[in-house]
Amino acid sequence: MPDLNPLLEAYLATLSAPIKPGAVHRLARDIEYDIRLFEYVAAIDFAGELFKRSYMIARGDLEARNLGLGRHIADALKKAFERTGLKPLTGMIVSFLTMSSLAGYYAGMREGATIEDAVRRGVRVLLYSAQPEDTVFLVDGLEAVGDSDLVLLLDDKGLTKRRITMNNLTLGDLYEVLSAIDTGFYLNLRRLSKIFELRDIIRGAPNIIGGIVEAYLKLADESGILDMKAVLTSKNPIAELAHLDARIADRRKCNRLLGAVLAATTIANYEGPLRLPRQ
Repeated sequence: MPDLNPLLEAYLATLSAPIKPGAVHRLARDIEYDIRLFEYVAAIDFAGELFKRSYMIARGDLEARNLGLGRHIADALKKAFERTGLKPLTGMIVSFLTMSSLAGYYAGMREGATIEDAVRRGVRVLLYSAQPEDTVFLVDGLEAVGDSDLVLLLDDKGLTKRRITMNNLTLGDLYEVLSAIDTGFYLNLRRLSKIFELRDIIRGAPNIIGGIVEAYLKLADESGILDMKAVLTSKNPIAELAHLDARIADRRKCNRLLGAVLAATTIANYEGPLRLPRQ
């Protein structure tokens, strides 16, 4: 039966893979990578619980509306913030816990189902069946950790907690809005195709680290955050990536790209263990 290991591997690889210009990685000159590892630890217990609950949903032993994904994400964000004192990488935690739910759903599906089947069906069943109270829990979590970019976007869209409750808005509805800023929310019906596009890039790469970097660079180029012309035309692309990384002072937008890369890497790793780099 599938377990959480492919997801745990994907999280660590996505976080650490160098060089992702502007985003956290293990060769960066600051200590952000070291601090972000504690966020990962803070979220692991919530991932395990969501895996179990989603397994029960797939087996018919629990109603999808009672999953509690929004509440678990909010609690994980707050626990990470309390541990590190830094605003969490919201998209990484959202993607991590959403994928743990989808992995549990996959584990509980009939024999012969694929992870792609589980993700496509699970996004609809788990996210768009969520009760509005659970959606409000997620908003509370974003406010508690001071993720002002996402909170202001909801304000601009008029998505108050009262409106969420009155209109019965689900987590899927909220993910669709927030995905305009953070790719960790790409696990929704409107953006899911991009996750699978990135999955194909990662599966086609020589190893998991190279695939993560390639997927990240594609998102960075498409979003206009980075101009990849210099890298593509350079005789030494690795040196050029390091040069780009050193020039970026504000890493917030770049770190917002990591959630989609994590989701895509996870799916690829469940399809078959991704190759590791050779020493």
